[in-house]
Amino acid sequence: MSDERVELRKAKLAVLAGLKETAMAALERRGYDVRGKTTTQIREVLRHHPTKPKAA
Repeated sequence: MSDERVELRKAKLAVLAGLKETAMAALERRGYDVRGKTTTQIREVLRHHPTKPKAA
């Protein structure tokens, strides 16, 4: 029975990792810089407008 629980947990973690990746990609498309940040830092970034890319 414990093997079943381990497999279910691994599957659930894989699903959550996919959702996190999708959410981060969506935020990047909106202009937010969220890669490599902690959850707390991402919340702080979301309180402000996305940064505009600087023209070269």
